[in-house]
Order: sequence, then structure tokens, then C-alpha cells
Amino acid sequence: MLKITLTDTDILNMSTPYEIAPALGGTKFYDVKKIIWKLDYNTTPYNYTGRILFKIGNEQIAEFQADSLTSNYKVASISGTPLCIDKCAPLIQVNTAITLEFPGGAPINGDSNVYLEINYLINEI
Repeated sequence: MLKITLTDTDILNMSTPYEIAPALGGTKFYDVKKIIWKLDYNTTPYNYTGRILFKIGNEQIAEFQADSLTSNYKVASISGTPLCIDKCAPLIQVNTAITLEFPGGAPINGDSNVYLEINYLINEI
């Protein structure tokens, strides 16, 4: 399990994908089971209207909506595995990091922390 705190400074500066967990090396890969997103609302909501994506390499493993940045202590969780996305084709990407990205560009304004909890297994081919 990985627990991360993203500060308002981290979030406001996320104009490129943000590495949540580093590549594992060799033939190891992440098998993500759950992602929990907790916004600890302060005083100013983030101005963002797009999607919030978690990826392993090029493969999207979770998506949160923009309201995950505006609600008071909203908890959202996604359960699943990167091995069965969309068409349930094997989408294993070895030696690849887990990233978070805002495809619409970094949010504007906002002053709240986000607490992430990512439950995963490390497997090897």
C-alpha cells in the first residue's frame, strides 16, 4: 500500500504527468487493486473541469471526475486490475511507473490537500 499527500502546490503545478510510484525495473509490474482519493477541502475550490487520470505507462487504470477537486472531503475509490480494462485484453506494462495526470492542464486556484491511498501487488512476468 502506498499513501501520498498532494499539497495544493503539487496540484497547481501538475501540467505534466506526476509520478506516483516509480518503475519497478526488470519484468516487474504493478497490479493495482484500489485507489482512494480524499480531498480535505480548505477554503477555495480548484478550478478544473476535465478528468483526472491514473495510468501505468499509456494505460489508464482509473479516472476521477473534476468534482473530486471541489467537494468537502470527498472519497472516491476505484477497484480493478490493469489486466482487464475495456476489452479485458492483457495490458501488462513491465518496468513502468504509476502516474497521475490532468489532461486539461493543471487546475487553477484551490488550496486543499488530496490524500491518496493506492493498494497494489507487485508481480513479475
